[in-house]
Amino acid sequence: MKKRTENGEGKDRNHILTVLGLGVAALSLIVAVGPAMVDMGIVDRHRIPGLIHESQISDAPSNSLPPVSDSVSPKGTENQLKAPRDLSGANAQSNSNGDLAVGTPITFLPCDERYIVIVRNSKNESAYADEVTEALEKYPGSQYAVTKGSCNSLAQQSSNDTLLYIVFYGPYELESEACDKSKSTVPDFTKVYVKQLSPSGKPGGSVNCPSL
Repeated sequence: MKKRTENGEGKDRNHILTVLGLGVAALSLIVAVGPAMVDMGIVDRHRIPGLIHESQISDAPSNSLPPVSDSVSPKGTENQLKAPRDLSGANAQSNSNGDLAVGTPITFLPCDERYIVIVRNSKNESAYADEVTEALEKYPGSQYAVTKGSCNSLAQQSSNDTLLYIVFYGPYELESEACDKSKSTVPDFTKVYVKQLSPSGKPGGSVNCPSL
């Protein structure tokens, strides 16, 4: 009797293992061919366990961080000064440093405490080259510069809000040298006056040379 019971239990275990094996094989087959059956419309994808459809992946919320912007806007930049006027525009009528291509190279005037004698100002946008050339020919040995970007003791723009070109003698190391040149120069286009290239100088002021 005991032997029969053991044989019966063995058959039951074998039967259970066989059923489980068939179930696993069937599930594997469904998972393998499930996507194709879903794509063909034969089976609803929700009825196939373990099957993740592409739309489920795309619908899932993304935890990725937003792209980092390359531009940084520090607090307070709205109070910063605007960029200087581009000298390559119509106001300069030439290259980016303001050179008018008049045969004499343009000069940059730093704040080095020296002195210049100004013989002409030009603020007419349509006549920069003509007016500067005329003054250079009238006063041999003179030079010219655009005040924008030069020493701040020079007015950085004209009263018409245009670039300001000047024709001048110098620079001179001594005030007396500049004053002597000013006195010996006959004015033609404007009053001849002396300016010191000083960072503390005022754009509207000039050197008071002693009278003869």
